[in-house]
Amino acid sequence: MTAEPGQRPKGRTVSWDHLRESNRPTASRRRVLILGCSPLPFENQRMNLAPGARTWQFGRACSEDGHAVSVVAMRIPGTYGDGCDEVDHFERDGVRCTTLSYELFRQSGIVEGAVEAFQPDVIIGASSTVPALRAIEVAAGRPVWVDLFGDLMAEAQARLGVHPDEDLAAYRDVLLRLLEAGDAFSTVSSRQRWAVVGQLGLVGRLNRRTLGHTSVHTMPCCLWDAGSDEAIETPAEILLGIGDDDVVLLWSGGFNTWCDMDTLIVGVESAMAANPRIRFVATGGSIPGHDDSTFVRFRERVSHSAHADRFVILGGVEARHATAIRQRADLGIVTEKELAERSLGSSGRILHWLECGLGFVCTDLSELGETLAEHDLASIYRAADPGDLSRAILEVVSDPDAVRERAARARQFAVQRWSVEATTVELRRWVECGGVAPDVADSNPLSLVEATAAQRALSETQAELEAERVRYHDLRSELGRIHESRMWKLWMAYLGLGGRFRSSRNPASERERDDR
Repeated sequence: MTAEPGQRPKGRTVSWDHLRESNRPTASRRRVLILGCSPLPFENQRMNLAPGARTWQFGRACSEDGHAVSVVAMRIPGTYGDGCDEVDHFERDGVRCTTLSYELFRQSGIVEGAVEAFQPDVIIGASSTVPALRAIEVAAGRPVWVDLFGDLMAEAQARLGVHPDEDLAAYRDVLLRLLEAGDAFSTVSSRQRWAVVGQLGLVGRLNRRTLGHTSVHTMPCCLWDAGSDEAIETPAEILLGIGDDDVVLLWSGGFNTWCDMDTLIVGVESAMAANPRIRFVATGGSIPGHDDSTFVRFRERVSHSAHADRFVILGGVEARHATAIRQRADLGIVTEKELAERSLGSSGRILHWLECGLGFVCTDLSELGETLAEHDLASIYRAADPGDLSRAILEVVSDPDAVRERAARARQFAVQRWSVEATTVELRRWVECGGVAPDVADSNPLSLVEATAAQRALSETQAELEAERVRYHDLRSELGRIHESRMWKLWMAYLGLGGRFRSSRNPASERERDDR
């Protein structure tokens, strides 16, 4: 989901008449267009991923401040069931929402139609690079907030473990466009915020005009309504083989490039060998277009495990079933590789566990994990150490009362620190009175977008010249081989003999040559 939209073929059209009704200006509110991803967290689809929750974090915050808000969301491929129409309009908590197929969202003229109908005062590109790029493309001079939902280059590096031939230049070029065109930026951690400040310096955005101006804001992922899940009966066929006395370890969410499958499987198998009541349930699966192989490898490894019958691998499930499984679980578990992406990023699934009061085991690699460890709000294991993971699992499983007490403290802490209101203070201030960046009208002598474009054009020209040079030398070599061949020499000899023969048969020609 990091590719640049580029040229999109025209196809079907989308009606935006419902947005024209809500674009009338008032003295107390602004019109906010949010481009993001779906499913949104309240949609009952087969997979509800972090980008959808992130998009709704923006939508809900702006709506609660009384602004007119429209969310236009790109459906993440593979997350919706078969038979869904390409377009869906609905309203939620005062927010006008439209979800579009991936192809429609990227099609020229579609999102532009929403802008024309709604006439937003500001535009937000949330949760993914494709919506952020579209926000820049359709802004037409309006202020744009770019949500850098994770460090793009660190994510690109993580993908190399799954896709070794990944083109890092493509990620860099997308990031440069976002950095050079955005008016304000959000990150998921303070660590990532400082990384973005450094990146802005490289592209010339730390200049005289922006001196003293804060353009990068930390906006952690948020909780919703903690503990509000209604009790839902889990269908028996979903947790087939799970008994009332079994201890259920839960993995929820997609199997991403940063997931440490080796540590997870070995650590859980070790815990299972020590405690026969332990069962492992996994909801979520592959992430189409991003990571299609980690989940496949995990399922293959589990199928050959000595405890294969104690692993329940469900893959993507509907949101209501995911809620029921979460309510049945005794302990959440997530394993992370020691990557720059983890150090700079966050974890939506952990926040979901905090929200519903489920205790869990995790690392302290991320800023979120480090905070939880400092306040003793989670059971921490050493990254890449399956033995320590097994220790942590067995330790907390042996004392369920302590797990519940810690989970209750963690939820109380999280509600105060990571609520929608607490995480969006800077966003709401910008929406209320923010504008374009101070240096937006200046030429940028350090622009890397222009430099990389010029370098790319030069490289293409050089490649063409090199191809012509190679072709020229190949032709010369081929001619040389032909001239050295026996057939060529015979042909030349034949031509020579033919010339002498013709001369001897034509005396007139001889006399004419002598006269000359």
